This record gives sequence, C-alpha cells and structure tokens, in this order.
Amino acid sequence: MHTVDCLGWVETNMGPAIMLQRVLNQDGSPSMTLKSALEHGLLDWNMVKGMLYELRTWAIQYAVVISELNIKNLMLRTGSDGDRLVVVDGLGGRKPDMVFHLRSRIPWMARHKTLKRWPREYNKVKDAVMNILK
Repeated sequence: MHTVDCLGWVETNMGPAIMLQRVLNQDGSPSMTLKSALEHGLLDWNMVKGMLYELRTWAIQYAVVISELNIKNLMLRTGSDGDRLVVVDGLGGRKPDMVFHLRSRIPWMARHKTLKRWPREYNKVKDAVMNILK
C-alpha cells in the first residue's frame, strides 16, 4: 500500500491539518523520508525510478489522484517484501471543489488527472534526487 490511514482533522498553529497514521517499516521502526534515505546513501536513482514506476502503477490501478510529489512527502517503507514509497501529502487536489468531488467518484477522471500530472511530478522528483546524488 502506498498510503497510510487518515486519522482525522486537527488544529495546528498554521491552521487545520489532516493527521495521518505514522509510516512504519515492517520491523516497526519509523520510516525515513525519501530525502533522508537519499542523504544516508540508502538508494540510487535506479531504485527510486523503480519505486516511482510502482507508485504510478498503483495510483492508476486504484484511481488515486497524485497532485504533488516531492522528496519530503514521500516516505520509504522498508520490508522483506521490498521497499516502497508511501505518499503522505499531495493526494487529491488543492481545493475541495466540484471537480475534486467528481474525481473522487469517477475513476477515469482521477486516472486522467494523475496521468496528466505524472511527467511533471516525476521530473520534479528526479531533479531533486539527482541534486542529492551529485
């Protein structure tokens, strides 16, 4: 699974926010952000590229709108079944308007949005990864 459970809304000093379940590795230890994993030398570009491909495949299969990806909102969950990226922000849309609600109810609209945005989001993550791996 490439997401975690949403626990509800909380009030923060910056306004309302969604609280998510903590991302844990299979052994129960806290997962690192993709950024931290790269900085610790745990991944190379080919590994990240494979995990991004798996994430895209999952999002299309389950009609999940991925609106923004970056190396700080992707967590690296490790386990015996392999490593995978978990999205903790950037799903859905920026505002809960009519189109947002339609995409959440009409799978082909969600898939279309993800397919349309994917090249831009992929390149943004690739650039950030390459900057760290230099």
